[in-house]
Amino acid sequence: VRNLEQIIEKDQTSSQHHLHPICFPNLNLIRIINCENLKCLFPLTLAHGGLPNLGRLYLRRVSKLEQVFEGDEPNVSKDEEKVMHLPRLTYLRLDELPNLVSFSPVGYHFVFPFLIDLQVEGCPNITTRFSVDSEKSVHAKT
Repeated sequence: VRNLEQIIEKDQTSSQHHLHPICFPNLNLIRIINCENLKCLFPLTLAHGGLPNLGRLYLRRVSKLEQVFEGDEPNVSKDEEKVMHLPRLTYLRLDELPNLVSFSPVGYHFVFPFLIDLQVEGCPNITTRFSVDSEKSVHAKT
């Protein structure tokens, strides 16, 4: 899978599939290492409840990765920020991703209420900012 370019075909998330949205209810770990051609991990539509039990996300040396969640929806303005939740994510590591620009498109705000371990290293182009609120939820904003 070194040359994998996409995990889910873009056609699988189009409007014609809205009656059967893609969902991975039992997926709890994603670990991708040394995948050279992957530009995005998931379409943004999957963040709308498609990963309810994802607990650990580890991406390392995915050299062409530009976004973790890629938007095929029109960009929203900062006034209409869309909030997305990964409700069970406890571990997020982004490591040696030289082309990573953002976790998600501009205008999307991810909330990780149970994130305990966040590591972002070797991502010189990342524009996403991670912060922690008073209730200890981690936020990712681009």
